Amino acid sequence: MSGSEAPHVSETTSLLHDDPSARTRHREQSPRPSYWYSVGALFVSGIASGPGAVLGIPFLQELFCERGIPEGLIPIHNSTRILTAEYWLLQKTIGDVPDDNGGNCDSPEYSAAIARFISVSATLIAILMTLTVRYWSGLSDRIGRKRTMQFCSLGSFIALLVYMMVRINNDASLYYLWVGDIIEGMAGSLIGYETIAHAFAADVTAPGERTVVFGRLAAGSATGSTLGVVLGGLIGKQFGLKFVFVWVAPCLALLNFLYISLVPESLSEAELSNNRLQHSQAILAQHQESHESGFKNSLTRVLKSAESNARAIAKGVVPDMQPNRLPGKYSILSIAIIVFVANTAGIALASQMVTYLVYMFHFDETNLAVLLIISGLSRFVYLTVLLPFIKQFAPKDAENDTAVSINFDLKLTCFAVLSELIFFLIFANATSIEIIYVSVLIGSLTNMFTPAIRSIVSQSVAPEQIGVTFGTLSMVGSFAAIVTPLPAGWIYSLTVEFWPTALFYVGMVFTTSALALCLHMYFRQTQMINSRAAST
Repeated sequence: MSGSEAPHVSETTSLLHDDPSARTRHREQSPRPSYWYSVGALFVSGIASGPGAVLGIPFLQELFCERGIPEGLIPIHNSTRILTAEYWLLQKTIGDVPDDNGGNCDSPEYSAAIARFISVSATLIAILMTLTVRYWSGLSDRIGRKRTMQFCSLGSFIALLVYMMVRINNDASLYYLWVGDIIEGMAGSLIGYETIAHAFAADVTAPGERTVVFGRLAAGSATGSTLGVVLGGLIGKQFGLKFVFVWVAPCLALLNFLYISLVPESLSEAELSNNRLQHSQAILAQHQESHESGFKNSLTRVLKSAESNARAIAKGVVPDMQPNRLPGKYSILSIAIIVFVANTAGIALASQMVTYLVYMFHFDETNLAVLLIISGLSRFVYLTVLLPFIKQFAPKDAENDTAVSINFDLKLTCFAVLSELIFFLIFANATSIEIIYVSVLIGSLTNMFTPAIRSIVSQSVAPEQIGVTFGTLSMVGSFAAIVTPLPAGWIYSLTVEFWPTALFYVGMVFTTSALALCLHMYFRQTQMINSRAAST
């Protein structure tokens, strides 16, 4: 990894207890690690997570086949089948999943029981991750990015040790796997890790460069995940699933932890001390306000306390913004709404995409492989080549004027959401497999959405609030992943016989709403810049 110094952030905030100009000079003069450390962190974590992502379902199938359905997990007699793009492609390309017991456990009872077990696991991780990601990212503002990422990676490692224990000990209950899921979720999982890695990159790069840098982080994560999936599949086929989950997955997780231990901290001790002071003062102010006395009426005291608590929660969701960055006090809340609406549309499609393609276009393993290759390669090219190319057309004022830089990123965000809308339109009206491929090629442009959004946020909020604000956005995106799949499945199942693309038109409604909100913010930002220029 390169250890050269990166451009330094020179932002200040009125919340700082010391002289802002002195704080700026300190940030500019203190040595900074390269953002490539965070790219490497996401690359390594992607590799570490790959085997579990592609072999998690086969791992459960093998355990259920060997030990039977766990007591209390009453199966439903139906023909429920578990289907993911990666697992299907793995089965079709390298053969069936290894089965050490040689038994046939493909009955509807086993399939339904495994589906129920997986749904509980996924729900546990998603809920706990949603509840904790903001805590971990906010904690990184106060104790450092490196230390917090160590906590997150250590949680993933311990969870894999639990899975390993269950696999080795034949007497261990399969319900212990849920203990591992709880540990994984409480540690923030990969979402928390990825969020803090972005905060690390924001600490060491200039505001105008963050969109491109965040795109490279996303590309690094996607590349690592792809390699991890391939590695897990090949090792699983050659040596069996037990070898993967007893040796390979824990060793990769340990490697991820060791890598983070070698990464330098992106925040100086002075910045961490200041962030801790600001956090303590904010908590003290909220505590004093909520315990004010002198109200004769007990109902008034209750209402006053509720009002104080509501303000504290609102302040957490709507952080203090730096002046002349975004118009309106609640701009960050508007961004969070855009993230939720856009993610809801994308997750709804992803949850039923393979099922739709198999039903309508009779997709086989070759078609699916081509689809995944197009999606992966186009995403990599867009994030590493096209995104930096587009940023070259940013106004020259964007280098010195953060408001202009944010305005260009808002334009890029609108472009990404528009790409998602066009993708939905083409995909829902596709009449051939070739058109499906074209729609995916266009849809991959939406991968620019997250880098642009996070660049906007990192340039708008106070430096000591970057981590916690990134955590808020991740929490919103994770919440969308919790609430979307079930209604999406209902809509698709109810309309598949007479209007199989109805779900995708619902997605278009959500995407259009996100685009309208995004354009509204862009025009307000443009108006603010023009008004400021006219007054000078």
